[in-house]
Amino acid sequence: MRRLLGEDGPGAETVVIGATEHGADQILPVLTEAVREVRPGAEVRVRIDRSARLTDAVDRGELDLAVYVTEATAAAGTPVGGLPLRWYAAPGWKPPAAPAPLPLVAINEPCVIRRRALAALAADHTQATVVAEAGYLAGVLDVARAGLGAALLAVPGSQHPEGLTPVEGLPAVSPVRLSARPGHGADPSLTGAAVEAVRALLAACETGRAA
Repeated sequence: MRRLLGEDGPGAETVVIGATEHGADQILPVLTEAVREVRPGAEVRVRIDRSARLTDAVDRGELDLAVYVTEATAAAGTPVGGLPLRWYAAPGWKPPAAPAPLPLVAINEPCVIRRRALAALAADHTQATVVAEAGYLAGVLDVARAGLGAALLAVPGSQHPEGLTPVEGLPAVSPVRLSARPGHGADPSLTGAAVEAVRALLAACETGRAA
């Protein structure tokens, strides 16, 4: 977990952590705080990427710890909890009247949340079509804000994504599960603190969702 005597000079300690885009705005702060509590002098660097790329980066020794979507990769990890999924669209957006399909905005394949969205709509007998897709979450948010369609998003806390509002009447989707994968030779104290911090965050999210 600790990188000593690296490019930052003798005695420097750098911890590099990665997280999936989904929920990163809340996951990365708790990861960073957990690392700094155990290693107050460490420099914490972060990487946001797709889950399969994160686990590959851990295996290559580029990351000390990654939090990723469990279903998105076959890489083994420690379960840490689930991210609630909710439907969002631009304020005032209304789905078209049946039989017109629901316009969906999603990350391009492979994407677990995209597949979850389509499966949930199909099970609900709701016709849907992907009208816009993007390589990363930022593009999905931009297109949804432009009013082109609805998006299924992972939102850990109570605050909604900027410029978007919840869409009522669409089928509920179960949380997407996350796992943590430490790098080879990771310091157990740092790994344990980081995993427990993320677990606490996600447990609070799921409790709030059920309330």
